[in-house]
Amino acid sequence: MLQIHEEILAEYRVLTLSGRFDFFGIQAFKTALNNTDTECMTHLVVDLSQVPFIDSAPLGALVVAQKSLSQSHRAICLVVDHDS
Repeated sequence: MLQIHEEILAEYRVLTLSGRFDFFGIQAFKTALNNTDTECMTHLVVDLSQVPFIDSAPLGALVVAQKSLSQSHRAICLVVDHDS
């Protein structure tokens, strides 16, 4: 089951995901994206370093988030564990 922890650091919004990020976690991810007022946020950091598995459906959700943010001149950054 996917768990999401949210933290706001100045203009950065950090979503730390843990657990399997599969089809069933997409709605929780979308909800987390929509829960915070993004007017003062310029960057979204999605920390995937605690995600042991990600399938293709959530990758699509990440692409949609990136496109949405780029339209409003914001950026998304993915954090991954390069050893896993």
